[in-house]
Amino acid sequence: MTLCFPKHNAQTLQLLLLFALGSQLFAQPSENLRVNNVRFSQERSPYGGEAWLEMEIEVDVRGNPSPTAPNREFLDDLTVEVALAHNLGNPSRPRLEYFWTVVELPTIKRGARRLRFYLSSNQVERGRIINDEPYAWYVQITYGASSGDTGQALNQVIAVSANLRDQSRLDRFLDLMNEQKEERSGILLPQAETPFRDAYPDDTPTIKGQKREE
Repeated sequence: MTLCFPKHNAQTLQLLLLFALGSQLFAQPSENLRVNNVRFSQERSPYGGEAWLEMEIEVDVRGNPSPTAPNREFLDDLTVEVALAHNLGNPSRPRLEYFWTVVELPTIKRGARRLRFYLSSNQVERGRIINDEPYAWYVQITYGASSGDTGQALNQVIAVSANLRDQSRLDRFLDLMNEQKEERSGILLPQAETPFRDAYPDDTPTIKGQKREE
């Protein structure tokens, strides 16, 4: 199946589409970055209380190809956009509620790294989230072109849940996500803005200040 995405200005847009089928993730190799796995679990805060929903995105960083990079062990200027949809209805009549966020990473080091996002215990209880896996999820990581640099390629890595494999379903998901984006922004939180900020001291990439709107 071929998925088509619009070009961004005159820059080269390289796409990597990953499909999750059950616990398996099928991926096309990428030169500099790939998503190895996306996992969901309910985790208790280090400070106690009820469980939060954790989304862990495992990425394989393969360095920076740019000959002008300050350090080619580090991939720079990444933007990570994440969206979840939970079904508040039933399987025959879904009623979806969306959660969305976007963060910027100034840099990330070569190797296996993990990006984590959370829904609070109140959101878990409010939405009656019993199963860890959401109804649908979407991850987009863009990297490779710093602001104003039109000479460097812009790369995009996209990972989706199994039920978004179909182009029309993915388009519908993104349309609905965009409709709810403004009001649902800031509920799905990056690790640095949660009680889990110090839970993984050796495996927590630095993020820039909050970026909640486009």
